Amino acid sequence: MSGLLTRRVQVAAEIENVSGTAMTLTAIDAKILAYEPVFNFNPTQFKRDPYRKTLSRMNSEPGLQICELTFKCEVMGPAIAAQGEACAYGNFMRACANSEALVVNTSSTYAPQSSGMNTITIAVYEDGLRKTLCGAMGNVKITCNVGEPIMAEFTFMGKYSEHSDASMLSPSYPASKPLIFQNATVTVFSDVLLINTLEIDYQNEVIMQTDPTDPTGYKHAKITARNPQLTFDPEQELVATHDFLSKLLSTTEAAVSIIVSATDGTQLTISLPKVRYTGLSGGDRNGIRTYSATCEINMSSGDDEITQAFAGTTTSTTTTSTTTTSTTSTSTTLA
Repeated sequence: MSGLLTRRVQVAAEIENVSGTAMTLTAIDAKILAYEPVFNFNPTQFKRDPYRKTLSRMNSEPGLQICELTFKCEVMGPAIAAQGEACAYGNFMRACANSEALVVNTSSTYAPQSSGMNTITIAVYEDGLRKTLCGAMGNVKITCNVGEPIMAEFTFMGKYSEHSDASMLSPSYPASKPLIFQNATVTVFSDVLLINTLEIDYQNEVIMQTDPTDPTGYKHAKITARNPQLTFDPEQELVATHDFLSKLLSTTEAAVSIIVSATDGTQLTISLPKVRYTGLSGGDRNGIRTYSATCEINMSSGDDEITQAFAGTTTSTTTTSTTTTSTTSTSTTLA
């Protein structure tokens, strides 16, 4: 019997029609190009240890059936010829409490939401072995390293659905091109700073809602709060150029904007309208003084603190409003 190969792995997922009820997944649901997917099944174990004559242990009983899935993927919008369609990682963004607004032939936009959230069914195919969790929600971190593709790092929590032997799927992968973090326009408080890494962590708080009528002990996951944070490593500047310390002492908020284009003409604009410094630690990069900067990401009017908008380079992306969207993804939302 041959061993299961580490690199023969696929991730498939679909937004659920009924939260906590697993969807049937097919090849069309497996178009995400996942890096390093890890599925962990960690049911709780109740240790039976009543007082008695002997000190010998008794067998434990399995209880709540919780699963966790982590992976990362390249941040890619729809191919330039398919502007306005959902992104390959769009369903995963939606299951991290983001709305998806699609303008046909124009743009695809993702922004935080506080109601109408969606759960997701996710399966990992490991060289013929399928493991599935459902009722899942999660957190996402957007990581940018100069010279590398911008990555989305996902962590999902859900309830156990099934595991079985299953053939690998044969999806058609998107024609999109990765967005490389270079030749980008990065503006921080109206200034252009020299940085090497930047990370946007949504910091969603994910809990599992218990349900005694469910075989797993859970109804589904819920996101109950978020505390988004921006971290980056700028070179230190003189006060006249960018007064880091005065900004740290001030309550003033300002915008951060990141604009990156792919080789096929697709453009991503990440907009953070209200950002404030909360921490600065000194550092060194190749003999140049740097800061490890931490910022809180705050709302402007609400559910608008982080906007990802994909469009073609011939289309203006300075506006992230979704009031003119012609199609919006829908599904049955959390009970």
